[in-house]
Amino acid sequence: MFNLDVLNAYLVHKATAARKLSHRIFRRDLAKQFVQFIPFCQEIRPAACSGQSFLFRLMALHFPRFILSKPEAKKQNPQRMCVVCSEPNKWTYTRFQCPSCDVGLHVDPCFEIYHTMKDFKRTHKSKHAQKE
Repeated sequence: MFNLDVLNAYLVHKATAARKLSHRIFRRDLAKQFVQFIPFCQEIRPAACSGQSFLFRLMALHFPRFILSKPEAKKQNPQRMCVVCSEPNKWTYTRFQCPSCDVGLHVDPCFEIYHTMKDFKRTHKSKHAQKE
């Protein structure tokens, strides 16, 4: 049934759109648009959320974790650089991380920004500018 709906949508697109797409490209673009609106996906779990695999970062379930010190570690209170609010000349450190993405993040607001916005650096800068 779904395939018939997609085919009908393609035929409407083909009849009305100025830019003609092949059926295969139309289905691929449609699938990309559907994936953008899925609230979460637990099936795909890459080792880390790299910049190229932003779909996992935006859709999977993530939970902040306190960074625990290892018994042999030199630091008693380990920290990581926050990937959202750190800049090249200004680093900020946090005691929290996302273990799924393997990145350091402040719990508020950086954790939410990182996992809900595709361009998290620009979003953080614009929210920070609004506060000033």
